[in-house]
Amino acid sequence: MTWRSRVAVLSVTVLASAGTAFVVVAPASAAPACRPATGSTILGTSGDDVILGTEMDDTIKGLGGSDKIFGMGGNDTIYGGGGDDVLFGGDCTDMLMGGPGADLLTGEDGDDYLAGDDGDDVVYVGPGNNHCVVEEMVPAHPVLGAYEYFGPAYEYYGPDCNEPR
Repeated sequence: MTWRSRVAVLSVTVLASAGTAFVVVAPASAAPACRPATGSTILGTSGDDVILGTEMDDTIKGLGGSDKIFGMGGNDTIYGGGGDDVLFGGDCTDMLMGGPGADLLTGEDGDDYLAGDDGDDVVYVGPGNNHCVVEEMVPAHPVLGAYEYFGPAYEYYGPDCNEPR
């Protein structure tokens, strides 16, 4: 099998002084599903951003503000930064890191690495061999059951991030 395509590498820095920035990045050619392909480097602002990545392997940094970041396809690395961020990885192998604030991290499909930080974070995983870093767990739902754990960071693996290492 031979892959033939044009691949454009793009670096984007969003410069805005106030309000919400909305960034959509489209490469010259999309990579086939989950195939390693260098994507874009996208930097948000100190404000609230909405950022959509590409179908390639992107590195996205929200920086400050309460950001909404969607990695889309590809094997993405997403940093929320300060603020209450919402991070969506996509269907490939993604790394999501929340940062300070109450963050929502959604890995979706693929073998994902998800780590919150300070703040009350919520982590959702999809099918795949996932890796979640949890520093503190507290009761979350009276019917479904809950965990209570206080101490050093603890790591979970597996499809539902419920298997301690």
